[in-house]
Amino acid sequence: MRIEYLLALLGAALGSMALLCALWIGRASGMLSFFSADAVFPAGAAFESVEDLRRVIAERDERDNRDGGDVSLRSILIPNPADLIIFELKPGLNIKFQSVPLRTNSFGLRGPEVEVRKPAGVYRIALLGDSFAFGWGVEEHNSFARVVERELNRMLAGSKRVELMNFAVPGYSTFQEVALFEEKGLKFDPDAVLVYVIENDFGLPFFIKNLQGEEGLVPAAEFHKVKADELSAEQQTKRSAILYALEANRALVRLSQVAKQEGMRMFVSINPNQHYKRVKDRLWALRSKRREQAAINFIPLRREYLARLEQKIVPEESLRLVGDPHPGPGGHQIVGTLLAERLFPFVQK
Repeated sequence: MRIEYLLALLGAALGSMALLCALWIGRASGMLSFFSADAVFPAGAAFESVEDLRRVIAERDERDNRDGGDVSLRSILIPNPADLIIFELKPGLNIKFQSVPLRTNSFGLRGPEVEVRKPAGVYRIALLGDSFAFGWGVEEHNSFARVVERELNRMLAGSKRVELMNFAVPGYSTFQEVALFEEKGLKFDPDAVLVYVIENDFGLPFFIKNLQGEEGLVPAAEFHKVKADELSAEQQTKRSAILYALEANRALVRLSQVAKQEGMRMFVSINPNQHYKRVKDRLWALRSKRREQAAINFIPLRREYLARLEQKIVPEESLRLVGDPHPGPGGHQIVGTLLAERLFPFVQK
């Protein structure tokens, strides 16, 4: 999500530019960009540590309740103690967010309550992603997660039942998505895991002001740009470990290894917008030889998405939210239908 949109979005939700910057760092053109907090934002915008970040996420005040009954973004989040997760969706929500109803189950997933133990005859798909897969600004039944589930169940005609579990969280990068799934998703015994990638999933979603602090793995602003000879040996080692752990392709490869061990199929798809090719070019984990070695199934959407747009199967105004880059119900309908069509041959086996 780009900085100019996110500033307006969270600034309105939380009423504070400093708090906005504390919760999110801007990323432009699909590439993560770090900024000096003191130069760009009001004093106090940077966190001194990951714990300080978690503390602010957990705080509540009058700015978290908006006119019309909406709540702020941080109102739907809770801190997570894991360094590669940092925060997650709050369980048991039944509120209004971005002008639409939002419910989460007891496990902090958007959607209905589910049993941990997979029922007989059920094929479970775990969806990993950020605000796009979460269904930002659309009602749950209009999100592509629910479209995929409905379409697959329609095509299966009762031979088995598909249950799609939506692990997506607004603001996540790929490394967080994979870490959250490793922590929470495996216990549900999914048959498949689907990662939905967008252009800003490659970097670090937060900055921490203190470079030398001991809190967590998230580095300071400009950390990745600092010359090696300006760092101590200990800092160089820490920097390498951070950048390795948080790299999107390595997270996907790690997930593929988990999928193999657990007997799951793994799928990756890319948001089919104008940045599609740029994102695909950066995903070396999806290149043919590596993909075969890792048993990653790639679902391309761009060509079919453009063809559906040409057919005008949904009203153009429903493709995106008003004044917002996120898809509207029409965009979710197309993506969900295409994903279901590509998943069906695997699910029906």
